[in-house]
This record gives sequence, C-alpha cells and structure tokens, in this order.
Amino acid sequence: MKNIIQLSILCCLGFSVNGWAMGYSKDYEPCMKSAQSQIKEIFVCQKDESKIQNKRVKQNYKKKLSITPSSEKQMVKKIQQNWLKQRDQVCGLEKNQFEQKNTTYKGCLLQLTMVRADMLEYGLK
Repeated sequence: MKNIIQLSILCCLGFSVNGWAMGYSKDYEPCMKSAQSQIKEIFVCQKDESKIQNKRVKQNYKKKLSITPSSEKQMVKKIQQNWLKQRDQVCGLEKNQFEQKNTTYKGCLLQLTMVRADMLEYGLK
C-alpha cells in the first residue's frame, strides 16, 4: 500500500511539473513512435533517454549544491539520497521485481528521473 501511495505522489508530481519544465528530450517521442511495439527498440529508446535524464539530474543537482548555503548542503544531499531510495523502491529495484532490462522497470526509472531533473531545474529558477 505504501508503494502505491508513493507512486501516486510521484506520478502526480510528474504531471504537475511537465507543464513548466523540460521533460523528455525532443528525440524521445519520435524514437518511441518508430519503435512501435518492438521491445528491443523500446528498450533502446529508454536507454538513450535515461542517459539524457540522468545527466540532467546530475547537472541540476550540482548547480543546486553550488548555490545552497553551507548550512543547508547536508539537507540537500539527504533529499537526493532519499529520492534515489524512493525511486528504487517504487520501481521495484529493492525487491528485484523486474529485471534491469525489462521495459516496465526502465520506463519507471526514466519517468521518475525525468521528474526529478525537472524538479531540480525548476528549483534553480
């Protein structure tokens, strides 16, 4: 039940931040459309987009830390660590519910990583 609530909150955040933030790269949607229902092609699209979104998270997190007062840096680091734990829990990594090459698992990681990148980016504005 706890995971369902967490996922609901994270999904709602995803919908609310998409209106103002960057979201997925311009290449992701065309890639997914061309993949149609081919699992291997979908996985390639997700893998490529995951690299982009992970880079956004890292860049925005570093920027956030660079402008955060020293007295608050530990809190920002703790928030990031908690987000990583929660992302892994929601996507089933901790319980090994999905294989790492499973498109559902990759899609979950991708969605939550994109939302986190957007949230960090918005916090810099």
